[in-house]
Amino acid sequence: MNKLLSERNIQEEKGGDAITLSGDTKESICVLPDNIMYMESSGNYVDVCYREEGNMKHKLLRSTIKQMDEMMEKYGCFVRCHRAYIVNVNKIMNINGNAQGYRLNLEDTQQEIPVSRTYLKDFKSFLNKEN
Repeated sequence: MNKLLSERNIQEEKGGDAITLSGDTKESICVLPDNIMYMESSGNYVDVCYREEGNMKHKLLRSTIKQMDEMMEKYGCFVRCHRAYIVNVNKIMNINGNAQGYRLNLEDTQQEIPVSRTYLKDFKSFLNKEN
């Protein structure tokens, strides 16, 4: 898996347009797609972990992970890796584990993101698609 990660041609956008993520309420955040690290589902809420001015921040939005997944599809660097997580593949530093379960280490975070067996095939093909 780490070989796929290192072979993947990562093209980072430096001056892209900011996107507005919003939920079912008035709450929203405006952030560059490249600054989003991951999104974690928590019931009817999604915790968006992102970098702003060099600091890691979290914003809880009332939305589902499926709605966020559909919203992020067009940006090309986000992949669903677990029923509760969407990650920015440009932020993956290391992949640990085996066929029983992989864990992703992301830049600037201590949290390990699981890759479930359900999403493993899609995750691998996403990493392979630019090779």
